[in-house]
Amino acid sequence: MKVVIPAAGKGTRLRPHTFSRPKPLIRFAGKSILEHIVSNLNSLNISEYIFIVGYLKEQFVNYFDGNINGTKLSFVEQKEQKGLADAVYLVKEKFPKDEDILIVLSDTLFDVKVDEMKEQDESFVCVHEVSDPSKFGIVYTDGDYVTDLIEKPKESKSNLAIVGIYYFKSAFELFRNIEFILNNNIKTAGEFQITDALNHYVKTGKRLKTFRIDKWFDCGNRNKLLETQKYYIKRFNNHKDYKNSKIIEPVYIDESAVIENSIVGPYVSVDRDSVIKNSIINNSIIGSAAEIKNVNLSLSILGDESKYIGTPESIDLGSKSEIVKGGNK
Repeated sequence: MKVVIPAAGKGTRLRPHTFSRPKPLIRFAGKSILEHIVSNLNSLNISEYIFIVGYLKEQFVNYFDGNINGTKLSFVEQKEQKGLADAVYLVKEKFPKDEDILIVLSDTLFDVKVDEMKEQDESFVCVHEVSDPSKFGIVYTDGDYVTDLIEKPKESKSNLAIVGIYYFKSAFELFRNIEFILNNNIKTAGEFQITDALNHYVKTGKRLKTFRIDKWFDCGNRNKLLETQKYYIKRFNNHKDYKNSKIIEPVYIDESAVIENSIVGPYVSVDRDSVIKNSIINNSIIGSAAEIKNVNLSLSILGDESKYIGTPESIDLGSKSEIVKGGNK
């Protein structure tokens, strides 16, 4: 099996953090988003990882040293953003012979029993029940099998959203269906969508099964990223003791971080070589080599090598006094 991970987008919803780093390489709980994805797939029999890159492509090449856990790694460039189906079709050259293919979107984190995934003997698309189908690609089913796929329907009788994980027993069969929409200029919202290719697949009599995932996490914008990190912080809770500081679990604090006279946690990721002094931080992601002093942070993301240095305060408050900062009472 070859695993294809499309990662060519600019991640505009996560700016300013994606001005200097591709979204899939943003780190929390000790790993980048891509590393969290790959770790979920470790037990599969994978012959090659293929990354579809574009924006800041050199960072992907440099991040992984030619392989992932000993498995071959290669890159295909998408020079123009024409949609997911177009991106996937670019990897056709990496398949000199037909074999199975697993496509995983680079901002899709999931917790799945991979052993159950390995037991599947048919092509499938992973789905998850959502409350607002209008924000997702939605599948209609007959039993466990897909009968129709609609991209972001205004109204829908189905709430099964495609979560960005697709498996095909035959890569060649998938490429033929993508070819059909490319040759016939079939687009949705101005792009070649994978849902249109899959629609052609099922409408021409091919069987596409649904594989339900209970835990699915989106890293598309800052709020969702902070919410997603909570789950991973619980899984990878890690820290040492720090003098004159209080750590409120769960947190992930890299061993190289320096923390003095501070309260950190819960739900805080602190990456390598960061320094935190005289501060209170919760529900935040702190990048590598960041410097934070004399501040109170919540629901925040600080990038690599960033600095946030406040001013120490000394006050006297008499009885029944009140100070309200950051907004109205």
